[in-house]
Amino acid sequence: MLLTAACSRTQFFYDRADWLAYRWTAGLVDANAAQKQTWRELLRQAMAQHRQELLPAVVDLLGELEAALRRGPSEATLTCWGSVADQVYADHVRWAVPTATAVLSDLSAQQIEYLGGELEERNQAYMAKYLDSDPERRREARIQRYVERFERWTGELNADQVRLIEQSLQGLPDLAGDWLAYRRDRQALLLELLRSGAEPEVLQGFITEWWEDFAGRAPSLVRDSERLREGTLQMIVALEPELTDRQRAELLDNITELRSELGAASGQAIAQRSNSPCVDPA
Repeated sequence: MLLTAACSRTQFFYDRADWLAYRWTAGLVDANAAQKQTWRELLRQAMAQHRQELLPAVVDLLGELEAALRRGPSEATLTCWGSVADQVYADHVRWAVPTATAVLSDLSAQQIEYLGGELEERNQAYMAKYLDSDPERRREARIQRYVERFERWTGELNADQVRLIEQSLQGLPDLAGDWLAYRRDRQALLLELLRSGAEPEVLQGFITEWWEDFAGRAPSLVRDSERLREGTLQMIVALEPELTDRQRAELLDNITELRSELGAASGQAIAQRSNSPCVDPA
């Protein structure tokens, strides 16, 4: 959520992330008054830990990306950056899972069923967004999503740039259906564990394997996920030289501003990076 917010509001949202997470969590399971009080403090403590221990790594990660883009990224550079991002993501999973486990372990039977309904409601929203029954509309919507993701950072793309994205996507798998099936399978297993009264350590192990390792994916989904990741990196490498000076400046300005906002939230000084391990040597 923070990374897709307008950069000028990032610190505003981060400083209120514990409250936003509390509101989302309480609504997802229909929390009672006692749970709301307990969970708000739990999430306050979690975000205090995040600010001190994890946020600086996010700021550094953005610095890696900024350094790579200023030099002109190769596929190898972006692959390296992706590996760093994977580690940052894994650290976030290990940070989030204990809090998620504490919340889930505190649910009543009625709240577990409420959670099941909320998860399915989100699945239906996912289907409406990503799984249009008309193949052509679905293809066009997918292209538009990618275009919008780039334009969020670069400003409006021109027709040739949009065409490059469209051509790149033609050879890449559309994982929306397979990913929904995987998501529903994990959700069903989670609800089964909750209904059976699984111990917190069992829940924590399951959630960690799901969120960190994406355990339980079909071999085809594992393979196609890697293809999509590699293809997306290739798309970025192909698109970057086609950016106009204005687009490149806006991209770098947005990343720099985001680093600055998050750095201010963490209390970390922001310096220009010149020795990133993921930047190709001159």
